[in-house]
Amino acid sequence: ALILEAAGDSLDSLNVSHNFELSDATLSSIRQYNPCVKALVLDGVKELTAAGLETMFTPNLEGLPPPPKLKVLKLSSVDHQAVTDEVLRLVTANVSVQEMTASSAGSYTGSRGGGGLTVLDIQGSSLVTDTALEQLVETSANTLEEINISYCPLITDQGLGYLVSKVGNQLISMKVWGCAQLSDDFFDGHDRINDRTLKIEGAWMKKSGMKSFR
Repeated sequence: ALILEAAGDSLDSLNVSHNFELSDATLSSIRQYNPCVKALVLDGVKELTAAGLETMFTPNLEGLPPPPKLKVLKLSSVDHQAVTDEVLRLVTANVSVQEMTASSAGSYTGSRGGGGLTVLDIQGSSLVTDTALEQLVETSANTLEEINISYCPLITDQGLGYLVSKVGNQLISMKVWGCAQLSDDFFDGHDRINDRTLKIEGAWMKKSGMKSFR
């Protein structure tokens, strides 16, 4: 906490991944002392909980500054129940509704240079559902560039297909390792199937038995 306090507002990127001594108390310190942080990497910090993450990103808490407005959030391989739809709703809720507009085609675009995540890694989150993907579309459709939902068993073909269809072409990397529930309906049916700028990693085999690694 003393290091975070000393860094203060000048800290815009923080990587404390795989530090087994950290806990929810660290999240409170980050919010208290580092409100300008834009990139937060917490991969493998096993003691984090959903309650701690919700507290970090819940607005209007007495005695605390506003939650950080992140561009990059990496929560790979934390406790499998720590990241929930509610946590991700709070993370993305910092994007103003006024910054989001709907195009005539029905896809969402954020204001140029506006808020929204560019990188999200929630590998191994067993409670995250398609609801979180819908929230990403609403808040980060014009900014999201990379997403890792490997080993997230509740994500479906429909939810991932919706994300790909609505997010802009700046999305270039998607990792889906260990998502055995995904089928050809997504891998052969999403809107950017012929767009080689989108790299999908983790599809070893199609359900039909043909190779589908991209």
